[in-house]
Amino acid sequence: YTFNNDKPGVSNCSGACSAKWPAYGPGVSAMDVSNLPALPMNVGTIVRSDGTVQFTWKNMPLYHYASDTEAGNTYGQGFNELWFVVNY
Repeated sequence: YTFNNDKPGVSNCSGACSAKWPAYGPGVSAMDVSNLPALPMNVGTIVRSDGTVQFTWKNMPLYHYASDTEAGNTYGQGFNELWFVVNY
């Protein structure tokens, strides 16, 4: 998912927001980002304010939705008119 309150390269979801919308990332710190394999076209990374790495799509931060518990779930689509599934 992307969040309409984000800006390119900047995540604006933290605290309570990130409990419901966890950052989609490789689970590494900024110091370990150089060890990631090459990423597909349009996929990149940013470093969040907590020092963790988050994946981006066309420079927009990516997220999971905590209520999507099974593969293929997209319950967060259009949530509060702010959250949207990435269409590529």
